[in-house]
Amino acid sequence: MTQTAHRFSTILAEEKAEILAAWLEEHKARDLVVLDLHTKSSLTECVVLATVSSVRQGQSLAEGLLALCRERNFEFFHIEGQATWQWILL
Repeated sequence: MTQTAHRFSTILAEEKAEILAAWLEEHKARDLVVLDLHTKSSLTECVVLATVSSVRQGQSLAEGLLALCRERNFEFFHIEGQATWQWILL
């Protein structure tokens, strides 16, 4: 029997959220909150929220998170909020 290669990581959403939150904390994001939504939404399982000190820090952290997602094969659709970098949604 052959194994099928997975395009994206198969770890649980909660574990992915904790990895992303730990990375954000390590890179000086503040006010980190991980929301478990799997019983409340059919759209998403978890949300990670963070506060940053500046537009530049937000941009840098967003780019770093995208790189981390690619490295770990975490699925993401796209990034929003790039026009002003006042808020960012990955």
